[in-house]
Amino acid sequence: MKTLKAIKILMGLFCLLLTQRSFAQQSVSAADSLDRYFLKLSETERFKKENLKEISMRLASLEGPAFQFVLENQAEIEQVLGKNTVKNKISGLILKEKIQPQIWKDTARKIPVNAVPAWETMRKQLQKKYGRSNADMAVLSAKFEFFDKQKDSKNLALAFMENIDRNGLDTSGLNKVFFNNLMFQVMLPNLESPALLLKCANWMRLVIDSNPVMSPDQIDTYANLLYKAKHVKDAMIWEKKAMDLAPDVAAFRETYEKMAKGIRTW
Repeated sequence: MKTLKAIKILMGLFCLLLTQRSFAQQSVSAADSLDRYFLKLSETERFKKENLKEISMRLASLEGPAFQFVLENQAEIEQVLGKNTVKNKISGLILKEKIQPQIWKDTARKIPVNAVPAWETMRKQLQKKYGRSNADMAVLSAKFEFFDKQKDSKNLALAFMENIDRNGLDTSGLNKVFFNNLMFQVMLPNLESPALLLKCANWMRLVIDSNPVMSPDQIDTYANLLYKAKHVKDAMIWEKKAMDLAPDVAAFRETYEKMAKGIRTW
């Protein structure tokens, strides 16, 4: 249960907000209203920041002239409004209008159409129409939701890895804390491949090296990933560092002793 709760918290960092609050008819009405507003603007007015913000904020459908304008000028609009602002919006619409109806039988999204959705087929079809970046984010968001609802922690862990591969590792601010929790509570217990565990360990090392002061919790996570990846000697060296940095934390000493005996630590 602890792991599942952690997954639900961490999903907020790595995927779009999956809750859909608008009914289909409301979305159509909003799109019609936006298109009327959009068509009244001259080409010059459309590129003014206040109008770009209004158009992007009010997008409610993958159809219509306003949407086509945003899609065709996405890179330029994001230079004005900020990185990923348009991608997040378009990806959310793709998820709602194109992907969810394909993978769920019911509007509550509890009964899947297939046990294993055709992710790559969907991705390729969507890329052709909406662009690679938008389609990739939408499919990833669908995976997060699908695997979470199916309580499939192993595939959810793989989806998190795919997200980092595609979008990079963000170590700014509190993301370091969330990333440490992701590695320890999701990746460590659910991944078995030494190669994948070592890949996670390498990401964890980047987080550790980005800190002005070493974090014993992050070092402990790194050591555990190394240990499960069968890099026992290096794992024990790093776990000893965690012990030295936090001598009062009994869990680090217990982990070190388990490593010395070849006992499972996760």
